Amino acid sequence: MQATARRLSVVSATSTPRRRLIRGVRLTSTPTLMADFAWPTDDTEAAVLARELFIAEHVAGYRYWLQHGSDLLTQPQPETPYVRKWSDVAKKDRAYREVFQTLTPEQREAVVRLLDDCVRGAVFGALCTLDQFPRGDAEVSISDGVCGAGTRRFRIAPTRVELHDDFISALSGPPASADSQAKT
Repeated sequence: MQATARRLSVVSATSTPRRRLIRGVRLTSTPTLMADFAWPTDDTEAAVLARELFIAEHVAGYRYWLQHGSDLLTQPQPETPYVRKWSDVAKKDRAYREVFQTLTPEQREAVVRLLDDCVRGAVFGALCTLDQFPRGDAEVSISDGVCGAGTRRFRIAPTRVELHDDFISALSGPPASADSQAKT
């Protein structure tokens, strides 16, 4: 199956000391596509790949914000110093880090767990809204081009497995819907 060969990995290949505080959560950067990427010619395979990419982007977003918040909580200085230390962003960063350094290691770990629950819950909730829209059926589709340039559309939801279930599965292993098919 062509889509299987192109499946993205959303687990981290690196583990830095900064990231070890978060137990059971592997952090990663946003998956990127190769320049030679091409959608499968088969529409079913393309829809499976589109859904996997959609879920991978949500997992990457969750991991980015969790890592960003964890870094603010656990590190006294940013990894890369701000060029403009007087900017509002740098001032905000410094204020957060100063306050969080007053916490004990146990308190910081508890706040990281809370942050994990909140960020995971926000993404999970948004996907649940797409899966179970209260006033009708929400259909999610991906186009094979950007900015309206696509010629094909692939429906990725609804399917037998809901988006929020695939999101949770992607955090801990392979997607739950390796062959997501539209509901009949």
